[in-house]
Amino acid sequence: MQKELAMKVIKKMLILWVVLFFYLPVYAGDTSSLIKKVTLFSDSALITREALVAVKKGENVFRISGLTPYFDDSSLHVEVKADFAKVLDVRIEKSFLEEKVQKRVKELKEKIKTIDNEIRVLNGEITAQEEYVEFLKKQKGAQQEFESFAKFIESSLKASYAKISDIEIKMDKLKEERDALEKEISNISSSNTESKIVTVILLAERDGQFPIELTYLTSNAGWTPQYDLRVDTQNDLIEIEFFAIITQKTNEDWNDISLELSTVRPRFGVFPDLMPWFLEVRREKKAIFGESNKLMMRAIPEGSVSETTGAPPPSPEVREDTVSFEFIIPSKVNIPADNQPYRIFLAATQASKEETRINYSAVPKLSPLVYLMGSFKNPYSFAMLPGKVNVFIDGKFVSSNVVKKIITPGEHVTVPLGVDDSIKVERKLKEKLTDHPGIISERVRTRYHYDIQVINGKSKDIVLDVKDAFPISRDDRIKVLREAPLESDAEISQDGIVTWKLQLGGKERKTLTIKFTVEYPKELHVEGLD
Repeated sequence: MQKELAMKVIKKMLILWVVLFFYLPVYAGDTSSLIKKVTLFSDSALITREALVAVKKGENVFRISGLTPYFDDSSLHVEVKADFAKVLDVRIEKSFLEEKVQKRVKELKEKIKTIDNEIRVLNGEITAQEEYVEFLKKQKGAQQEFESFAKFIESSLKASYAKISDIEIKMDKLKEERDALEKEISNISSSNTESKIVTVILLAERDGQFPIELTYLTSNAGWTPQYDLRVDTQNDLIEIEFFAIITQKTNEDWNDISLELSTVRPRFGVFPDLMPWFLEVRREKKAIFGESNKLMMRAIPEGSVSETTGAPPPSPEVREDTVSFEFIIPSKVNIPADNQPYRIFLAATQASKEETRINYSAVPKLSPLVYLMGSFKNPYSFAMLPGKVNVFIDGKFVSSNVVKKIITPGEHVTVPLGVDDSIKVERKLKEKLTDHPGIISERVRTRYHYDIQVINGKSKDIVLDVKDAFPISRDDRIKVLREAPLESDAEISQDGIVTWKLQLGGKERKTLTIKFTVEYPKELHVEGLD
């Protein structure tokens, strides 16, 4: 009887052991993973991270830690690269990197301690050399009658001074290294040590090994366009180099990654709903003190340079999607999470010479400066995005500017290339005569006469556009009578902008004239006149 009872107990224990062995989840603990690919947008990044996992038949649990705390939980996607396993569940939790941070700080402090010891040894060597120098100086004073001994003293002093100099150079380098280590400790101490942990539960039909891929969208990363305009004034050529300026502070270093830059904006992809357009009679309401300003405020929407000209690196592949362009960087890159700007080459091309115009331009009514201007058509197959422009003229950096709007392929763009002080323009009021109303006329008449002096201080010929303006009346009672220039002398647009296109020889001077009369009833107070 006891034997049967013992056999039943053993049988139940075996069944329980089998159940526990084959059906309870296998916990693998922390699983190492690497960032393989980053698709970077203007204000975010899509991270692709990969981990190699070994599974047993049944449920398996893997923890992937050290992920950026800034990723959007709803964007996380986990993909299994095997047909005999599937994802049962994914969990996200917050963690802190205290242990990892403390370990790194300890390593840095050990390095600082080693450097301090080296500095102490070098200080001792300097002290010994200085004492030896003092000893030699005393010997030199006592033994001047011996010429050979005096030469020995002199050579020994030179050698000692050289040793002191070498030791001081070593000490300076060690101090710089020490300062860098202390700065890193300070940055670690002040940085966000929070991270996220992703727990993945897999169900496998059999034992095996395969990669799993995590993708997630994170903030605290982005890129902005930057252009280098290289102007050849001798041949009227403009070359446009296109770069990406990348910054990221996601708490994840991007080491040896594949990088794609996208012009899409994932956070602004919502199609707007068109609301009905209602018309109604305006009803006057008394303003409540303090409320009108609040309503108005709610209605207002919230809004590294290189002179080298060597061969550019390989250009990325440009892929056109439905709503964006993507630049696929051909080689692996490293972008640390230090919030520093990193510049990556994207493309370079020369604007069509037939569509390029390099000339000078001035608006003396607003400024006495003369600007060299470059006008060309966008030569790329993709739009030029708003961004900083570094201007190089004949190999020298001269200024920075900004492209303020999107320039579509083939669209004209004009960029100021810098100020040229050797060309002068000066606008002066030569005459202002006002005829006041009297018995015969009840209208005010004021005649204006401006002269614009232009001096080409260069020895070569130049092309210069000078702009000014006639006033434009928005009231039928105000009349503007234009006298000079005539349309045969300058281009005059419908909005009154006057443009003289001048061909000036070396050292040539020219005077331009603008004359007009403004007439209006005496009871009007006209705004906008000088």
